[in-house]
Amino acid sequence: MTAVRSPWRLPLPLAAGLLLLAAAAAAGDYDPTWGPFRGRIVDADTGQPIPGAVAIVVWLQNLPSPVHGRLTYFDARAAVAGPDGTFEIPRRSRPFWSARIDPPRFDYTAPGYVVWNVEEVWRRPGRVEMKRASSLSEQERFRPRGTGRAGLIPLEDQQRLLESVNAERDRMGLLPLTSLRGEP
Repeated sequence: MTAVRSPWRLPLPLAAGLLLLAAAAAAGDYDPTWGPFRGRIVDADTGQPIPGAVAIVVWLQNLPSPVHGRLTYFDARAAVAGPDGTFEIPRRSRPFWSARIDPPRFDYTAPGYVVWNVEEVWRRPGRVEMKRASSLSEQERFRPRGTGRAGLIPLEDQQRLLESVNAERDRMGLLPLTSLRGEP
């Protein structure tokens, strides 16, 4: 008696290859590049939370060229800090061709404040300290802090983000912002 072979049976090397591909795809879903990003925004002098402060993440795409590559805008997300100063920017789905996307860049803003110190928010919840601009000396105001990423976002996307930020600030009873740079 001969055994009947199923027409749906995959050859072992093909089955093993498909299994490895599925495992690699599943492992790629845990890439911290896409979030979620969590943290707490506080006043650097008092340690008190800054409700309504805004956290922004920007992704840039590296476009190669024969001479040198250039970075172009890919996407951005924003979140408003709650009454306790915490924020969460939800996870963004990973694009199919994500190898050319640079690591995320972050920016933080609040009316009357400047970023003072940032603990990592990329791989774990971090802490963002801001100081009142009026309390800084002129030298401290011009201290480089690696912010200004919101300027990398095209105007139409800035407007979309600003609308969602202002809707959340309105729910909190706060004044709307006129830009992503924190101006009320």
